[in-house]
Amino acid sequence: MLRLFKLIIIELNDKMKIPKDRSSKIKLAVNPKTPKEILEKLSKDGDNAIRLRVAENPNTPPEVLIKLSKDESKDVRRLVARNPHSPKEILIEFSKDAEMKAEVALNIKTPEEVLSRLAEDKNYVVRLRVALNPKTPKIVLAKLSKDKNYEVRELVASNPNTPNFILAKLSNERYWRIRETVALNPHTPKKILAKLAKDKESHVRRALAKNPYTPKGVLVKLSKDTDAFVRWNVAKNRNTPIKVLNQIRSNHDSFPYPSYQAQVYYNFRTLEF
Repeated sequence: MLRLFKLIIIELNDKMKIPKDRSSKIKLAVNPKTPKEILEKLSKDGDNAIRLRVAENPNTPPEVLIKLSKDESKDVRRLVARNPHSPKEILIEFSKDAEMKAEVALNIKTPEEVLSRLAEDKNYVVRLRVALNPKTPKIVLAKLSKDKNYEVRELVASNPNTPNFILAKLSNERYWRIRETVALNPHTPKKILAKLAKDKESHVRRALAKNPYTPKGVLVKLSKDTDAFVRWNVAKNRNTPIKVLNQIRSNHDSFPYPSYQAQVYYNFRTLEF
C-alpha cells in the first residue's frame, strides 16, 4: 500500500493529475508529504471531506489556507482556524467571529494580543481553550486563574506555561479538583508537591502519587498513606525507590483489593523477589 502511494506521488509530480477515486484523494489530502501543488488542487474539490483534510494538513500553503478560510463549510473554516500554519491575519479575523473564536483560542500560533482578548470573552468555552493553549502567555494565565468558572481555573492548573506563583495559589483552591490538577502538573515545583502530600482530600494525594516528578521523599511518605489507592499509585510510580516498592509489595494491606497485588509487577523496577 505504501509503495502504491509513493507511485501515485511520483506520477502526480510528473503529470500533476489528481486521481479520480475518493479514497486516493483523501489519502493525498491527509499526507503531510503531499506536494503543495497537489494540495492546492485538492482544496478546490467539491467533496467537503477532502477539503477538510487539506485544511488541517500541516503542508498546506498559507495562500491555500486563506482561500479555505472563506469556504462554504463551517467545518473547513474551523480546521483552518486550528491550523498552526494559517496566516496571522486569518487568525485575527477569525478571532472576531463568534463561531470561530473558540478554534483560534486553541491555535498555538495565535498572537498573544488575540489570546489576551479572548481570555475575557463572555463565552466560557473560549476562555477554557485559552487556558488550555500551551502558548498562552503567563500574564494571561494569571488573569484566568481568577476566572469565575472553576473549569477554566482547573485548566490553568494543568497548563505547562502557568507560573509557579499561580500554581502555588491554585494549590490552595477550595475546590479539590483544582488542587488535584496542580498535583498532576509535571511543572509544579517540588515545594508545592510536598505541601499537597498533606492535603485532606484523598483524590489530591492519589494524583500526587501518580505524578512521575513527585520527589522520592514525598513518595516515601505517601507509601504509608491511610488511603489504599494512594499507596497503590505509589507502587506504580517509576520514581518510587525500589526499597519502598518491595516494602509495599510485601504488605498485603497496601492494596485496595487483593487482586491488585499482582499488578504491582507492572512497575518493572521491582527486581527483588
